[in-house]
Amino acid sequence: VRRAVAQERRRFTRDLHDLVGHRLTVLVLKTELLQRLAESGDPKAAGAVAELLDLVRGLAGDVREVAHGGARLCLEDELSAARALLESVGVRCTIAVSCRDESGGVSQALTYVLREAITNVLRHAAARECGITLADRDRLVELSVWNDGVRHARATDCGAGLDNLAERVAELGGWATFDDAGPGRFTVTVHIPRVNS
Repeated sequence: VRRAVAQERRRFTRDLHDLVGHRLTVLVLKTELLQRLAESGDPKAAGAVAELLDLVRGLAGDVREVAHGGARLCLEDELSAARALLESVGVRCTIAVSCRDESGGVSQALTYVLREAITNVLRHAAARECGITLADRDRLVELSVWNDGVRHARATDCGAGLDNLAERVAELGGWATFDDAGPGRFTVTVHIPRVNS
């Protein structure tokens, strides 16, 4: 019983971080933008307020989903949202998808991985460009997210995000790599076995 309670507590903590942490990062970025717009008297401030309200409502929904046993996320929707979010803060985003649709646990894990990788781009890098690749690799699905940003000094502590990401992938028999390939490039890559390969 203790083991089951501990496992459920870890799942809850991980889900809360992965869902809520992403939206909180976006909320901070949008609030900072709104502050700059309001201070300069920019008429775009009203639109930024509407976006902020949508984010807060989404955050409240995420908390409800975690509290009731977890969220069901859509990888295709998350890819579109990632592009829109990155481009809204001035990061050019390219996406290349060359694999068949996944369902169930693999798709959910890939969606969480994508969300965490994009959160890292927003929080820990001054990126100008980000690339997302989703591809078949024999009996594996590979998701790779890279950015050209210079990592902030505060990024030396990865926190729970990348650990959670690696744990989710390992639960499905996959693995994750985090490559800090010299100055100005960081890549998150995961490989997950196909369910019906």
